[in-house]
Amino acid sequence: GNGLSATLNAGGTALNISGSPTTTTSVTLDVSISDSQSTPATQTSNNSITVTAFGLTIGTPPPAFAVTGSSYSSGTFTATGGTGPYTWSIVQGSGFSYLPIGPGLGNTSAATNAITGTVTSNDPTGAYNFTVQVVDNTTHLTATYPYTLTVYNPLSLTAPSSTVPGPAIYNTAYTGSTITASGGSGNYSWSLNSSLPAGWSYSNPTGNSLVVSGMASYIPTTPSTMSFYVTLTDTTTGITTGQI
Repeated sequence: GNGLSATLNAGGTALNISGSPTTTTSVTLDVSISDSQSTPATQTSNNSITVTAFGLTIGTPPPAFAVTGSSYSSGTFTATGGTGPYTWSIVQGSGFSYLPIGPGLGNTSAATNAITGTVTSNDPTGAYNFTVQVVDNTTHLTATYPYTLTVYNPLSLTAPSSTVPGPAIYNTAYTGSTITASGGSGNYSWSLNSSLPAGWSYSNPTGNSLVVSGMASYIPTTPSTMSFYVTLTDTTTGITTGQI
């Protein structure tokens, strides 16, 4: 049954089990053989065949990025098919090395695993290309998944000096209060979490710097300070940072 059948070879000295299994199951075979003597001699053998589901594969985890000095998790690698327990490992790839020094593959025999750890300052930034491998320890099936972990420097903002380009003067155009971004992937999005006074604006909302400009349209009775909160988002990693 189950799409399998048994046939004897031409000499009757071997029994062949073959076919295309239709379900996942474990099949037990009790095989008996007797000779043709008047008092037959008989031998019996107990055998089993395990049918697994469609081989072994690793599901697609999310894209991977890490930041120097921060903890990291790759998301979940999931083995599908085969029969556990499983053995997970990292196979050599191109790039700097197997992995950055900090993160590592979990020590587990389960069907799921992840790369976790903290990227240290000794790890160069850039792309680490490697392959995650899982082996079914029962049937010895193997599956692999190529993976890239990209390490970035931390995202940061540099505020302008309090004396450059100087204070805004009534009824005079003011340009050049520049806040500069560094780190991350270099794909930035800027926003202000507070309103600027009428006549003021900011420019270059996708580059690596934000410039505040405008014109003071009133004369305060005493010198006053305009404060605003800038949020910088790395559009590749989703990491944000902010500064007044």
